[in-house]
Amino acid sequence: MGAVGFATNPALNTRVFALAGAAPTLATAVNFSAFNVGITVGPWLGGLAIGGGLGYPSVAWIGAALAVAALATIAWAAALHRRAQQVDAIGPADRAMSELTA
Repeated sequence: MGAVGFATNPALNTRVFALAGAAPTLATAVNFSAFNVGITVGPWLGGLAIGGGLGYPSVAWIGAALAVAALATIAWAAALHRRAQQVDAIGPADRAMSELTA
């Protein structure tokens, strides 16, 4: 798992730089901050579950729930990206015409 996580980071950072546009430093800072939040929140939630008496198996369920939440976030971001590309594909004249007829 560590090797996959280690190998994934450069690909994610490359993607962030590709999407950053005019603000690559800000995008990188947000990306690294998100990694650090995940590094902090995951063990904290696991500790809360163990401390709450749910036992060690609950940590796996928390991990699965966080993975599902991450996949849902990725699907949502992909849908937003596709929608933005569709809007960009419409020319300014077409956009003005569609606003007039709406």
